[in-house]
Amino acid sequence: MIVTEGTYPPDPSAGFDPKVPHLYGEAALNGWRHVVDQVHAAAGTSFRSSGTSAASLERSRAARGPASVGPSGEYAMTQSRIDAAVDAYAQATRSAQEVGFDGVEVHGAHGYLIDQFFWEKTNQRTDGYGGSLVARTRFAAEAVVKPAAGRSGIPCRAAHLAVEDRRL
Repeated sequence: MIVTEGTYPPDPSAGFDPKVPHLYGEAALNGWRHVVDQVHAAAGTSFRSSGTSAASLERSRAARGPASVGPSGEYAMTQSRIDAAVDAYAQATRSAQEVGFDGVEVHGAHGYLIDQFFWEKTNQRTDGYGGSLVARTRFAAEAVVKPAAGRSGIPCRAAHLAVEDRRL
């Protein structure tokens, strides 16, 4: 089984690095279709990994890009931005199915957006996405459940230690 490197879903906040592959647009989808066909031709299976970058606490605004988001603080997402990000995960999952991936993984670790919602230090929201541990997992649940509609489930990679906590 091959799990791809992280790919950006179709959302402006997903990331801005031109070196990171994405899972939207005709050219990119055709490229992924070729990759999947080659894996299947070798009797293999392939999963697509998708993650959304978040506002890094260690990078300047210019390095983060114009559409940086996060759970709280300067880059706090509005409900409409949260809904758009969840929809982007769902669209990326549909695109992965269309090009023939055998499964998908939502990347919710290593400082990616979902990971930042998990941790009290980076998620200081006072709405339904912040506060208790259960509330801080709500964004992850939505990002995984909506794309999984009609499927048996989608794995979400999570880390036991947040990137920012590793410096403590």
